[in-house]
Amino acid sequence: MARSLFFIVTIFLLFFSYSENLTAQNKYPNVRGKYSYDLESKEVFDKLAGIPLSSKYGQVKSVKFIYQLEKERLFFMNSLWYPYHYSFCKYLLHYSGSLHDFNKENYQEGRADRAFLLGTLNYFASSDKFILEISVADEMSRDDVVLLYSKVKEGFLLEKELYLFLNNQRLVESFRGEKEVPIITAEEIYGDQQYQALNKKVAYGYLKKIAVDTFKMEQVGVKDLLLFNGSPNDIPLIAGLITTDFQTPLSHINVLCQNRGTPIMAWKRAWESKFFNEFEGELVRFEVKQDTFSMEKADETEAEKFWRKGRKKSKTVLKVDAESKGLWKMESLCFKDIDLVGGKAAHFAELSKVETEEFLEAPIPEGAFAIPFYYYLQHIKACGAIPLVEKVSEKDLSPQEASELLDSIRTLIYSHQVDTNLIREVEEMICNTSPSNRMRFRSSTNAEDVKGFNGAGLYASKTGILGDEVKTIEKAIKKVWASTWGDRAFQERSYFQIDSRSVAMGILVHRSFPDEAANGVCITSNLYRDNVNGFVFNVQLGEESIVKPEPGVSCDQFICYSDSPYEFYTDKDIVEYISLSSLNEGRPIMTTEEILSTTRYLLAVKKHFFDLYEGAKDEGASFSDFALDVEFKLEETSRKLYIKQARLFERAD
Repeated sequence: MARSLFFIVTIFLLFFSYSENLTAQNKYPNVRGKYSYDLESKEVFDKLAGIPLSSKYGQVKSVKFIYQLEKERLFFMNSLWYPYHYSFCKYLLHYSGSLHDFNKENYQEGRADRAFLLGTLNYFASSDKFILEISVADEMSRDDVVLLYSKVKEGFLLEKELYLFLNNQRLVESFRGEKEVPIITAEEIYGDQQYQALNKKVAYGYLKKIAVDTFKMEQVGVKDLLLFNGSPNDIPLIAGLITTDFQTPLSHINVLCQNRGTPIMAWKRAWESKFFNEFEGELVRFEVKQDTFSMEKADETEAEKFWRKGRKKSKTVLKVDAESKGLWKMESLCFKDIDLVGGKAAHFAELSKVETEEFLEAPIPEGAFAIPFYYYLQHIKACGAIPLVEKVSEKDLSPQEASELLDSIRTLIYSHQVDTNLIREVEEMICNTSPSNRMRFRSSTNAEDVKGFNGAGLYASKTGILGDEVKTIEKAIKKVWASTWGDRAFQERSYFQIDSRSVAMGILVHRSFPDEAANGVCITSNLYRDNVNGFVFNVQLGEESIVKPEPGVSCDQFICYSDSPYEFYTDKDIVEYISLSSLNEGRPIMTTEEILSTTRYLLAVKKHFFDLYEGAKDEGASFSDFALDVEFKLEETSRKLYIKQARLFERAD
């Protein structure tokens, strides 16, 4: 009986194996089943191709390949069968080691234990280019890169140019001045892109085409889907966004869309495309996907159902400590003091506690202290704004009526004198703690930089200079307080069902930075690959804005993998470039060591905040996916690192 069963199972397995191979042969008749020795046509490439493991670029198909050194054989892998090099080598080339062994041996600098040279052939549809890329973690020598390119070129039978992608500084330096191998750089690839999926979501809305130079915030509402010929500096709550300008992942409007769950895409030809003409003014269903988008006419019933699903049903009343007076130094504050000094100041206080072997003192701006809610609340009471605050919070006001009331509230705040005792205390604190008379007064509300509500760009930050007759301390304080009642701040809070009567404004104060070598933003998670280490950076020269760039200005975009706990990454200095700044002559703004040092410190910051956020402690929470949005600067002369802000980075469902 046992022998019969064994015989039946054996026959079944043989038949299954034969059927599997036969199916592959029938499905891919020109590629010998699971691989091909060459690419004789674009059709063969397409049959082998899969989706890249990283979504850093759009409209890309990839075929992985392996050059077996001992037998001098090249394999173009079928990505549907084998999405990873290791699985192909293990099951078809009989590699016997573990994944750890494979990575250690075949991504090293020399050939001591190498059995394979590994790479990927990418096809970029927008530019119609085939581009060879090796892993940014691969320390393959220049000679072996050239060898691998030549072998792939032999098997690449299409009548197309084959480019070599230099995705890190080691390769850029190694191939500087190269003439025999066609080279392509990150900025060239990025510049060739036509489509960019920024927030892959679905929305219903009425399509409106608006020239960006005529755009006014009050023109549109939450049910409008906007198409711009360029990029607006700011957007109110809308249904969806299409621009003709590419955005960095950390641009202001992209972060807003991420936090709100708003679909956003960039397509360079969108404005002149006739596709959108039939939809203009119509109610549509809009979806952003990785390599494309869809738009179709929708009916009001399904749209109303979608809109209702996305709204909170009950209002949130925020906690406020209205009694605590005095100025608060960072060492006296912590994460739990959001109801005393606001989210920005409370997070900044936690930043001041993060020290490492490399940074024996937290690299935060000097002279930092916080003005608590008490003084703001006393000021709006004394200036007579409370009745207007109550009135504007009523539900039955039109947008125009609300805007007029908000303007009146701001006017009352501006016109009333700030408590002279507070001004005196602030001036004394600056004299006693700051190395500079030039101070930055930054908004810090209980509806800002908090879990569930980012509040990016809603409130003002102003510079005040001790002893200056124009940029006075009092003016800076009043402008920050008044920004609590900006039109967009009020509208956004209302949309998220936050009771504005419970919103209070604190102020974070620290030295200003008139001279910057660079400014940057980092997301402490890999935005392009799930469950993979890597911090995503955007860096720009000097004080040029990252979040609100001028038209046509690009910044350095790169991923640093020094946060990884695995020696495969930590033993190497891995910085993967996606684009380079248009303002720095094609060279990186930060040195590799500056990037690695910043990443190491931000890893410590991430660990600190991961322990603070109660939700991150839940069973099954992923540290690699937990993310902060961190702003930093390098000082002009010293290039000293300063961490300006850290807040939770959330993507709305």
